[in-house]
Amino acid sequence: MDLIYFYIYRFYKTRVSISDPHLYTVLAIATLAALSVATVSDWISIIYFCRGISVFLWMLFFVSSALIFHVYYRSRKKKLVKKAPLLFGNEKIPVAITIAFVLIGLFFLFQGPIISHSLMSKCR
Repeated sequence: MDLIYFYIYRFYKTRVSISDPHLYTVLAIATLAALSVATVSDWISIIYFCRGISVFLWMLFFVSSALIFHVYYRSRKKKLVKKAPLLFGNEKIPVAITIAFVLIGLFFLFQGPIISHSLMSKCR
């Protein structure tokens, strides 16, 4: 997650001019992670119980993941952004991992409801 944090932070710092890139980085990571977990939980609930998870549970996933990532990165954020974390001495691999993480999150954002609807239609 440190790799993903660094490269999303770097995106917000260089490409988008915002006042607090650390906050937006934590919110982006938390949203993508919560969206993935909540969507998979919704699919499991639909498959086994023919009922989706409630909106309250969706919000609980988002709020809890935002709090967890905020607490985790609060003390580490200054240290993480000083030097780019490398994987096997290569900068392209962490960038690819970060792009894959974002694309998977976007997949759950756009295809999650479509798949949930398809699964729900098989229950009736």
